[in-house]
Amino acid sequence: MKTTTWTTGLVALLLIGLVSCQSAPEEKEKKVSGAGIAMSDFAFVRMFPGNTFESARLTEAFEQREIAAAQRGGEFDEEWEPLGPGNIGGRTLCLAFHPSDPNIMFVGSASGGLWKSTSAGQGVEGWSYVPTGFPVLGVGAIAINPDNPDVMYIGTGEVYNYEAAMPGIINRTTRGSYGVGILKTTDGGATWEKSLDWSYTDMTGVQDIVIDPSNPNTVYAGTTEGVYRSLNAGADWENILDLSTCADIAMSPVDPSTILVSMGGYNSPGNGIFRSTNGGDTFTEVDGIPNFTGKTRMNFSESSPNVVYASVANDFEGIGLFRSTDGGANWSFINGANIQTYQGWYSHDVAVKPDNPDYIIYTGIDAYTSANGGTGLSQRTYWYLWNFSEIVPVGGNEGPPDFVHADIHGAFWSPYDNEEVWLVTDGGMYVSYDAGISWESRNGSYQTTQFYANFSNSNQSPDIGIGGLQDNSTTLYYGDKAWGRAIGGDGMCTGIDPVNDNILYGSVQRLNLYKSTNGGADFNNISIPQASQEDKNFNGPFEVANTDGMVLYAGAQRLFKSTNGGFSWQATTENFIDGGNTVLDITIDPNDENHLYLSTSPTANSNPKVMQSYDGGATWDIMEGLPNAIAIDIAIAPDNPDHAYIVFGGFDNENVFRTLDGGETWENIENGLPDLPCLTIAVDPLYPEILYLGNDLGVYVSQNGGEDWAAFCNSLPDAVIALHISFSITDRKVRVATHGSGVWQADMVEPVSSTRDLVQTKTQLVDQLYPNPVQDISQLAVQLPTTGTLNLQVFSTDGRLTKTLGQHRLSQGEHTLDLELGDLSSGLHYLQVTLATDGGILQDQVAIRKP
Repeated sequence: MKTTTWTTGLVALLLIGLVSCQSAPEEKEKKVSGAGIAMSDFAFVRMFPGNTFESARLTEAFEQREIAAAQRGGEFDEEWEPLGPGNIGGRTLCLAFHPSDPNIMFVGSASGGLWKSTSAGQGVEGWSYVPTGFPVLGVGAIAINPDNPDVMYIGTGEVYNYEAAMPGIINRTTRGSYGVGILKTTDGGATWEKSLDWSYTDMTGVQDIVIDPSNPNTVYAGTTEGVYRSLNAGADWENILDLSTCADIAMSPVDPSTILVSMGGYNSPGNGIFRSTNGGDTFTEVDGIPNFTGKTRMNFSESSPNVVYASVANDFEGIGLFRSTDGGANWSFINGANIQTYQGWYSHDVAVKPDNPDYIIYTGIDAYTSANGGTGLSQRTYWYLWNFSEIVPVGGNEGPPDFVHADIHGAFWSPYDNEEVWLVTDGGMYVSYDAGISWESRNGSYQTTQFYANFSNSNQSPDIGIGGLQDNSTTLYYGDKAWGRAIGGDGMCTGIDPVNDNILYGSVQRLNLYKSTNGGADFNNISIPQASQEDKNFNGPFEVANTDGMVLYAGAQRLFKSTNGGFSWQATTENFIDGGNTVLDITIDPNDENHLYLSTSPTANSNPKVMQSYDGGATWDIMEGLPNAIAIDIAIAPDNPDHAYIVFGGFDNENVFRTLDGGETWENIENGLPDLPCLTIAVDPLYPEILYLGNDLGVYVSQNGGEDWAAFCNSLPDAVIALHISFSITDRKVRVATHGSGVWQADMVEPVSSTRDLVQTKTQLVDQLYPNPVQDISQLAVQLPTTGTLNLQVFSTDGRLTKTLGQHRLSQGEHTLDLELGDLSSGLHYLQVTLATDGGILQDQVAIRKP
């Protein structure tokens, strides 16, 4: 029955064209799917030059990581902690009710795994992550045994089409994250085992799982490979309908041997609804349903079991609502309203009120109800009414009673209350207690948002950050899990002025840039007029120079530069940088805003490139000796501009490279990393030999410049797509913005040395530095726990040693020292205080600001 075991298929990525939370509804309407464009671009850079997400590689990497961790007993003591957002839900695909406890619910996220509530989703801690012990990213199906709720199945993987995506745009709309098949628990989710093992099979997905309530040993699964059935509680499976891409299964509430399956996804062959009256032994295609190129969702009426509804759609438009009064054998066209809109392959559903066969909830971008069998529809939700005016508390409502986040993947009537209905959306979960008339959000601590690069941190405060989210705007971090929203639409690259964190930058898709000068209270458009006719990547890149916050670079098919904080822009070259290819990533030397690297993506059907400039982008050198893959991220060492690092997407190629001679030669330093797309790399600003790398499984660290690597995933979810790594330098935290699990932070790893265990970077030696902002001479008050030699050094924010203030042999106790700081440049610096003692080395650090 759909109220307990139905789940939607996995998802896609975004709304397009939204630049304000108050945009008129017609601005949302597009001829193509924004979700498809997002998934297209995101998949393209990670898979090129191949065309498949290779699930076997993720499984192998996960197993190797677990073995290595067990052998070492843990590589690092540092643990990751979640930063949120805890008040903004991420893409969610399916929901299941516990059969005997109305407070227990499970939901499946698009790339953040499985989640559970013991409070019916209410409260600050409404949801908690459920580890499975497997690299589960997307969960598209959940089914709970009605007789024994400790037994549960989840289906994994995110696939909409039957074809491998080709190196282009068209079919990439149908590809998402990895799948490992079906997992099963017999202890309520405490431990899991493989049931249908597809962990070494590429590009499979499980969109639906249904348990026969009369015989729970019989289980059906709708998958990319057809309809599967198990007669022994998941021990064995057989393919009983070998057609591509089963999007939905509906079982008669009075006769479990009667089942309907909808076959077909984006442009799949053989689309249609098929019916079995013998438990899946044979199937017959039903009459009255037209051919479709998208997908179809179905639902039986519980109170009149012969009544069935179907939401039918083409890939980029709805076909309409259909109804059967004979258990799904024959169908009639009821309503042609384009509820599914341009995302008929992606997000829509229909569900019948348990006590009334004529009352339905019908969803696509928004939700509608009908009290007369679908003939008349009343719109009940409006996606554009979300709350931007104030920060929503964790567990609070994200909009007025007629707000539900756009792109509704599934509708579920409660088995406990005929007036209660739930929706799962690209913004988490929503519930109505009056049959769909008014709504409340239920996303407390549901940390599943999908970030894009770049996530940015303040150089002055650990409590200020900004990042862009899939379908959830640009978000502002203020030091706790309740984040603010800004700009609207899909949040993309961000930036913060290096010396003034009131100046923030954000963007939406295709390089639409915005700037705030008041800490994010409001943003103004600073987009580039000269780039309006150029092709751009979905996440169009821009960067703020560390040496001068007024200098910005942004990339379309040319590179553009601003020297006045985005007020005006000039192309650095007259012609396109790389033929018709678009700029994907820009890296500015932390010590020289004229020294740049950039990478391109092959939108013009030519090979991607990595290029370097020493004159602000006026001339470029193409880097040789690198793989034919897309360079997703580049980092320049803060202590030596000749040292740089590049990470690449793709499989079956070398993914991490280093130069020590300014790009003359490059060497592979993958050195034991798993063969997965690498997404981000960052260099410790104080200890440049320490590198942080993110890939499709998590975070890895090298303490010797890439000579070897170790997993750095302590306390992270089982698997995270580590999309961007950055630093909060004032408290020496490393932060990872993930595509599906929000943002996490950990203490930065310290260098390997003979005194490593004695180096305590968190030891408090400094009592006060005054005044600060500093004058020509400021006073430093220290409290020393023991006698030793005190060494004082000033570093820039990028880790460059800018001033040595000498050594002092001091006894235990309090001391005040005069510091001559008149010759420091304006901006933010860091005073590192090191006390060398007979027992080891103690360290402290304090931020200093020079007017």
